[in-house]
Amino acid sequence: MGRGSVPGRIAGVALLFVLAACGPRPAEAPVAQVVSAGVYGVAGGASAPAGAPVRAAAAVLQADTVAVEARPGVNFGFEYTVTGLPADRPTTLELVVRHPPMRFDDGTTRSESRGTVSAAAPGGSYRDVFLYRFDRPGDLVPGDWTLQVSREGQVLAERVFRVRLPDT
Repeated sequence: MGRGSVPGRIAGVALLFVLAACGPRPAEAPVAQVVSAGVYGVAGGASAPAGAPVRAAAAVLQADTVAVEARPGVNFGFEYTVTGLPADRPTTLELVVRHPPMRFDDGTTRSESRGTVSAAAPGGSYRDVFLYRFDRPGDLVPGDWTLQVSREGQVLAERVFRVRLPDT
């Protein structure tokens, strides 16, 4: 058959499919799911500097809610899973809390607190609980509080909580 014949085109297209199947595949984008959200009880001595996100060794959901009463010692946030992470190495997840302006012990006022976690994900899956704990009087600020987990600037999981002062 001559150049440009139909069988030649089919063979060329078939070769492209074979090469595409054998070549490197693009990494899947991580996907997250919020498993539960609300007020948590914490065991295992969770602690963090004032205004920093809390990671808990063992957290138990006490109330499935996005309405939170601002009282010292209250932990709120969400449990989440992330799939599609690299299985061969830890990846850094950013933990962000956006809150009404708060005055900190160093005299600064901020509306955002940040932290990170090194997520080891055997099999590409990671599960954790991201909490904020009211530790000091300056934390007890009513309004919308947004907790986010992100990776490389992409928001993976997020919940907005409505914090209110206790009834007096």
